[in-house]
Formats: sequence, C-alpha cells, structure tokens
Amino acid sequence: HVSILDFVHFPEDNRYYRKIIFCDTKTGEVYTDIMEIHMLELGKLSPEDQNEEGIIRWMRFLNAKSRKELKEMAKQDEYFGEAYEELERLSADEKKRLEYETRLKYKRDKYAQLHYATRIGREEGAKQINELNKRLIELGRIDDLKRAVEDSDYQEQLLKEMKIIARYD
Repeated sequence: HVSILDFVHFPEDNRYYRKIIFCDTKTGEVYTDIMEIHMLELGKLSPEDQNEEGIIRWMRFLNAKSRKELKEMAKQDEYFGEAYEELERLSADEKKRLEYETRLKYKRDKYAQLHYATRIGREEGAKQINELNKRLIELGRIDDLKRAVEDSDYQEQLLKEMKIIARYD
C-alpha cells in the first residue's frame, strides 16, 4: 500500500518517507514481506533537499505546484512523461470526469438511503415488538408472549391481530 499524504502525519520528525512492515511487537520478527505500507509525506519534502533518486523524484512530481512544473519534469524522464500524459488525458475529458463523479454520487446517495431506511425500519420494528409485548403482558397472555419470542410467524400473526401493523398483502 502506498499512502501519498499532502499533510504531515508524523510531526515529531522530518522523515518524509517511511516503509512500515508487519511484525511481532515483542520479538520484532517480520510477519510477512508481502504486505508493506509506504508513506510519503509530501508536506515534509524540503525544496533544499536535492537528493533526486527513486521515490524522492516521484514525490517531487506528485507535489508539483503547477502544470508547467509537471511538464518540465515530464520532459526529463520517460516515466514522468507517461504519468503526465495520463493526467492530461484524465483532466481533458470533462464529460468522462462528470460521468464518474455522477456515478460516485449515485452510489453514495444509494448507500445513504439504504442506511437510513434500514435504521428507520429497525426503530419501527422495535417499537412494534415492544408494543406487542406490553399488550400481551397487560392482557396476561404470557404463553402467547413466550411463543411469539420463539416463533416469528406467530409474532406477526399477533401483531396483525392487535392491529399494531397493517396488512400489506
């Protein structure tokens, strides 16, 4: 996993690159070399540091402040050139970007609606069950209460009988 942060996550030092591995906290034994987290804190990359090797070069590219700066870097390195072309392609197609954002908004809205409906349904269901239990206790129908707890069909029958829920079919 690579986290590219446009903020400072570890303020206690000035290291801008971290490789985090999974290991046993007592022994330090590495759990696996398959899973790693690479954190790039772009906010810590100082302009004075001119160590232009590997990951630092990519950090500078990702941290570019203008299109002109990106273009200059793209001329100097074929990989940056490919990345710049892809960024240009993605940002040039306004229609595609709007379609993507619309799909994303639709998914988020659908999830929010489903979450809200589920919450409301659970609250309403709890109210109905509590009302049924209360009435059964008031009427002294303890055997019906016990059976309703174990038999959902019988519970539904009692809810309809006592007109706590409407019949929808």
